[in-house]
Amino acid sequence: NVPYCSWGIDGDTGFLKTGIGTFPDDIDKDALEAYGFKMPDESLVAKKNASYNDFPKKPYIVFDGICGKGSYIPYGRWKTKSVKDDDAHQYCEKILDLKDANFKLYLPKPIVSKVAANRDNLVLSFSIKFTDAKQNFKLHLMDTDGEAELPPWRNSAYLNASDYKVGEWVTVEIPLSQLKEDGAWSEKANKWFNPQGKFDWNRFDCVYFEFYHEKNAPKGDIYIDDVVFKLK
Repeated sequence: NVPYCSWGIDGDTGFLKTGIGTFPDDIDKDALEAYGFKMPDESLVAKKNASYNDFPKKPYIVFDGICGKGSYIPYGRWKTKSVKDDDAHQYCEKILDLKDANFKLYLPKPIVSKVAANRDNLVLSFSIKFTDAKQNFKLHLMDTDGEAELPPWRNSAYLNASDYKVGEWVTVEIPLSQLKEDGAWSEKANKWFNPQGKFDWNRFDCVYFEFYHEKNAPKGDIYIDDVVFKLK
């Protein structure tokens, strides 16, 4: 019973360690062996880790309808949903409310460290379909939230539908070196921090598509797919 093994043993997290989402590092070896099981075969581990080891020589897929290896969407989407759009893109993410929706993708630590080390040579690429020429949003790479002492600083880009073809899929590539800090909103401190040039690549852990509009929210939907880090 997989759910039981994951969450049911002694009312705890079973064979999984908390705060770690990378196989096989997320497995509690002592707990596993105490119940008579063995750790996964090394060949399976090597196969699983290929996407980490091959990056950045090969692109790392963050999201292509489902999350890439080690990446994840936080529990409970916020005004977005997974939909099937067309034969070319199959499943993608549909943004439903351009007033305050957001789409966050968290990355595994091995990829975060490589993105930081190679940031001058990388782009963030994604496919997008706008449905109205007046649509716009912000894209952030966001640090972890350490409250007021270490706010989640954001390196950001601004995107306008008027710069692209509307009503069809287009590919956008943003060099990481062109991102600019956009301040920080700390949910833990419940406070906004103006830009201070303190974005920290060593604390980066999230790709954040932000669709918040305090006034004059654009109409229509936006579709996102094929979020990838790759070399220029």
